Amino acid sequence: MKLNYEEGEEEETEMNSAVEFNEFSVPEKKWDLFYDTEWKYEWLSTDCVMREVKLYIHGICRGHFRVMGHRLDADITKMRNPLPNKMEIYIDRPYRKMGFSKTLIGEWLNKTKQTEPNVNTLQRLYVETDITNGFWDFIGMTHVSQTPTEEEYGFEKFITIDDLNNFVYA
Repeated sequence: MKLNYEEGEEEETEMNSAVEFNEFSVPEKKWDLFYDTEWKYEWLSTDCVMREVKLYIHGICRGHFRVMGHRLDADITKMRNPLPNKMEIYIDRPYRKMGFSKTLIGEWLNKTKQTEPNVNTLQRLYVETDITNGFWDFIGMTHVSQTPTEEEYGFEKFITIDDLNNFVYA
């Protein structure tokens, strides 16, 4: 975005969006790239934790997979206010359809099992809206049945940790 200061007015003009991805040419295949991941586990409140894996390509953050909510190995009947686990994924456009989603989700599953060893694999992970052009359906998510909790939070789809594991390792 660029500001134009002619005649004392600020006018916003958009720059060519292709410039954003011209740092280097994007290879056709994932294995032609130098990539790494970073794990983050952070308590946001007494009953809410964030688990996140970030994707770095050539040292620049190009995506993430994040789940926020209650611990996956906790007895939610003993929690004051268990928050459902909400997930999100993002990968920069030039790096989509290269298998990085499986990489991020697989890394997330491995790190979560290390951090929370007694994970209930039937726990549901939710998304609020599906604007992924079919990605959530591709990994095996289904529409919620609109239980009071699901309706209250406005969730549209869910997947169990078992099903997420099947997507990555099947």
